[in-house]
Amino acid sequence: MSSKAPRPTTVLLDVGWVVLRVSRDLVLPLNGSGKVLRVPWEQISELSAYDQLERGSLDVSQFFSILKEEFAIEPSVTAGLFQKHWNELLLEEVPGVSAVLSRLRPEVGLFGLSNTNPLHYRYFIEAYPVFKAFKQVFSSVDFRCRKPEPEIYHRACEAMNLRPEEIIFLDDLEPNVDAARRAGMHSERVRDSAQRMESIFNKLGLLR
Repeated sequence: MSSKAPRPTTVLLDVGWVVLRVSRDLVLPLNGSGKVLRVPWEQISELSAYDQLERGSLDVSQFFSILKEEFAIEPSVTAGLFQKHWNELLLEEVPGVSAVLSRLRPEVGLFGLSNTNPLHYRYFIEAYPVFKAFKQVFSSVDFRCRKPEPEIYHRACEAMNLRPEEIIFLDDLEPNVDAARRAGMHSERVRDSAQRMESIFNKLGLLR
């Protein structure tokens, strides 16, 4: 971050591995046999269908159909069962993050910006109390584009009615951090570390 740049007054956070931990595998039960099918998250995230899902151009039922064919998922895995285990990809909150966010100065705005899908968005907003502290969490579905595309950062600024230099953005992926910097935001990489988040906020004078 440049020492000449004005200090940010608003925090914008990615969700996965910044606020919440995420499983490395989608685990689906196989026909009551006690056996499971493990589908690596890396393989799912590389599907063009997943890209479309996160952009809001493919609905969940269409995505599930494609996933069943791609990974030979048994017919016994119903849409409801898929949804349950899909949401279980989201694990616990990164330890200590809630405590750090609770120390943000009252005048500091707190928002989220996530490449995510409709099922996960609804689930994490409802299931994790940490998101009650956020004014709003923007998603790739909302903006019809994904990080690290420049448009998503511009759309987020417009939605918050802020200039990029007023924002500190934290993400676990370096390409997303670099893109935010090119868009004019302060940005730092944070992965699974409330301590690093706290250190960044302290240096910026954002904590009580």
